Amino acid sequence: MENFDRRNIPKHIGIIMDGNRKWAKENNKNISEGYLQGQQVFDEVCLYCLEMRIPYLTTFAFSLENLKRSNDEIRALLDLLFERLRDKQWFIENNIRVYFAGVISLFTKDEQRILQDLSTSTSKCDGLSVTIALNYDGHEEIVNALNQAIKQRGLIKVVTKDTIERYLYTSHLPPLDLIIRTANIQRLTRFLLWKSSYAECVFFEKYWPDFKKEDFLKAINDYEKRERRYGK
Repeated sequence: MENFDRRNIPKHIGIIMDGNRKWAKENNKNISEGYLQGQQVFDEVCLYCLEMRIPYLTTFAFSLENLKRSNDEIRALLDLLFERLRDKQWFIENNIRVYFAGVISLFTKDEQRILQDLSTSTSKCDGLSVTIALNYDGHEEIVNALNQAIKQRGLIKVVTKDTIERYLYTSHLPPLDLIIRTANIQRLTRFLLWKSSYAECVFFEKYWPDFKKEDFLKAINDYEKRERRYGK
């Protein structure tokens, strides 16, 4: 790995992993093969973060809006995803702690057990904290946090920013420093809206399955060159 200034390396990276379907179509493969290749790139990026000692990575794997897709495609995507998440040994061996953010209750009981088992099994890992956003929507996360605060109205007199932070799905995470998005899409699409207020963004034209180590390094280099003023 290249020699970076440790003071400027982002602590929390978010990745919107777009282009799996388009990659499959342009490479004459079925959609499942596109998502499978995308999973392999996800594994590689986790290892890049470990190598660079980046402590937090959050990936947008499945949004609430994705539920509008065909049942066949949703099932193909989720079957591959949960098959991957059953392999908890890979995460343990690489010292990766796994969290999930989103409306997890929409999954089946068996799927919820898989997520809980992976979270519990990796709870003592401290090399990298990976949060996978599933059935996630940034608006819904904030609305849910407000509703949770309202339920505590006997204990909370005024809702503050700290109150909302406490009830977010991503309450365990620091603010995002860097957001990477592939497939030439240059918007956040409700990804970690609360956490991304001062995040720097780097966009790539290539699809997620084609994302390489040199692309990851380019994003880090771009981030290092930017002056973060936080509104000052």
